[in-house]
Amino acid sequence: MGKMITIEMPDDLYGSIQMISKKKNSHGLNKFINRILKSFVDEEKKRMEDPIFLPISEKGSGTPDISEEHNKYLYGI
Repeated sequence: MGKMITIEMPDDLYGSIQMISKKKNSHGLNKFINRILKSFVDEEKKRMEDPIFLPISEKGSGTPDISEEHNKYLYGI
């Protein structure tokens, strides 16, 4: 079993989440919100691992042709 949290959200946001959950037949608001959060976290993890979003201090530079060869340095292509 996971952790239980309590959050406060604006009425309009809650209403929108509830409406979308019902339209998607998501088998309950709890499961729907968990899916939303998992999707968000998965996307953020991918983004954090993408070299394009890393600070210069983490990926280094000092390469004189970085602007011309950025795809090679970032993605190996």
